[in-house]
Amino acid sequence: LSVIDEIPNARELLNSVYQCKYAQFLRALVAVTEQMTKNRYLGQHSAFFCREMRVKGYSQFLDSYKSVTIGLHGARVPNHR
Repeated sequence: LSVIDEIPNARELLNSVYQCKYAQFLRALVAVTEQMTKNRYLGQHSAFFCREMRVKGYSQFLDSYKSVTIGLHGARVPNHR
């Protein structure tokens, strides 16, 4: 984290996933991945990094839906007889 300001869009990437702003997260991920591809040492790992960060973001997004069940929806529908 000491170099977060040296990598363009890294702060935005981390803050957006932490704050659950997924559209902003994906835009920042593209920007960070593009910067990684230009780096001699990180370029060969950029596809892996991008894939793993997308999985992390989607997993976090979908976790909020784990508690939603059919039974829960049925309990909220008023009975009209």
